[in-house]
Amino acid sequence: MIGITGGAGFIGSHLVDALAEKGRQVRVLDAFVDTPGRSERRRRRRVTAWGDRVELIEGDVADPAVLDRFLRGVDRVYHFARAPGEWPWTRDPQAAYLGDVGGMLALLDGLRRNDVRTLVLRSDASVYGDTERTGAGPLTPAFPHSTRGAARAATETLAMAWQAGGHRQLTILRPFHVYGPRMGSDNLVYRVLLAALEDRPLALPGDTGIVRDFVFASDVVRMAVQARRAMSDGPAVFVLATGRPTSLIDLVAAVRRVTGAVLRVEVGPASRHEPRMCVGNPRPAREQLFLEPEVALDAGLEATWEWLKRTR
Repeated sequence: MIGITGGAGFIGSHLVDALAEKGRQVRVLDAFVDTPGRSERRRRRRVTAWGDRVELIEGDVADPAVLDRFLRGVDRVYHFARAPGEWPWTRDPQAAYLGDVGGMLALLDGLRRNDVRTLVLRSDASVYGDTERTGAGPLTPAFPHSTRGAARAATETLAMAWQAGGHRQLTILRPFHVYGPRMGSDNLVYRVLLAALEDRPLALPGDTGIVRDFVFASDVVRMAVQARRAMSDGPAVFVLATGRPTSLIDLVAAVRRVTGAVLRVEVGPASRHEPRMCVGNPRPAREQLFLEPEVALDAGLEATWEWLKRTR
């Protein structure tokens, strides 16, 4: 049995699909926290659509009774539960931080109680802050620029301590800017595509030279499934990225190509909290997993555009 926390969320639900399609028995733990742009009914339907192949447990990862029920009979856990998107970090960063770090502590305690020895932890690129244009790799020092990045770094450190405490296998995933069907409305790509769909001006921060590494959801899931097979004495850390720097202006141009929309841009004040350059280095994952992202930006935007038109 494979356990997935946050399995009804954006990337978690794609992971559920990938494993269930392979015939694996999956158990999902999700609290169904209601946040803007994330329909509880739609998220629940993603999981229940698999019938008996996917078991759903609703509850908080910090609740020991819920956690023991979730972990009973599980031999591997993908920890994807976290404060979703940007909204919690702007509304109440202290609560978001304590929720993520406290949830990690509770999960690790539950893994010890239930003798679960394999953990795949979803972190993300926010642990790096600014990167070089050549991209951040597994050995690049963490230097977060935000509360969210500090929370991700803290959960990684806690998981490393758990791994060092016995014969346990830990894989840490650091995806960069993930986009695709089911993403939340606060995702940058969602906001750009929605402006194109609704034919309204798009507000961008004053520093339109901000650069991101956009990686499609299916590539992240494919690499996540493969990455847990990597064995090492310490934690196995994988950067999930394309290595292709894309500025906000480049993203707008790509959306215009894909959608045919005019997409008028209004430049607002620059953000003081976002790193200017955030690009990953895909080479280590390519060398260790023989995998790299396959979906080019235009193809990923086209698939996401079709999903957005259907769901809106």
